[in-house]
Amino acid sequence: MIRQAWIGMWAAALLLAGSGHVQGATLAVDMVPGGALDASLGVETGDGFDVDVLVQDVLDLAAFQFDLTFDAALLTATSVTSGDIFGLDTFPIDDSIGAGAVSFAEISLGAFGVDVPGSALLARIHFTALAAGVAVLDLGGSILGDSLGGPIDVLGEADGSLTIRQPPGNVPEPSVALLSLLAACGLGFRSRRGRRGAVASR
Repeated sequence: MIRQAWIGMWAAALLLAGSGHVQGATLAVDMVPGGALDASLGVETGDGFDVDVLVQDVLDLAAFQFDLTFDAALLTATSVTSGDIFGLDTFPIDDSIGAGAVSFAEISLGAFGVDVPGSALLARIHFTALAAGVAVLDLGGSILGDSLGGPIDVLGEADGSLTIRQPPGNVPEPSVALLSLLAACGLGFRSRRGRRGAVASR
């Protein structure tokens, strides 16, 4: 309840200060942490993997919030870790994980915001693949704010795409009943051939 109140107060403050914003930024899902930005990833069922949420090209960032939604039938989120973008000035607001959704928000208690000329990590989320299919990690509900309490325009939200495959060797083995049926069919075939041979020799 306390965190929800914080989120409501913060969002209201940003809306009231809306006329003073002069900049914007983009957020993106990086499916392969480290190196260049990767919008897609392929894994196998049962695999665990990390996904980063990044902010790009922003000045005086002092607050942020985002939601990441996905198909709960295909994968599950097991943890979310702060990117520590505000360092010792970090004040956590939300880090909730639900079925098919992760919500994360932090603000800075420092006097000045953070400048990000390239990209910076907001949070890292760990997932486990549950079933084969194609899942979209949909980034939305993003809010950015500066150190003066003003909003920063969200110019874009780049989603991620995940392809989940069955492992190559994960082929169901024939059941005992099926093997017994095949054996019985083979015995019956040989028995009929034997009877035909006996009739022919008479």
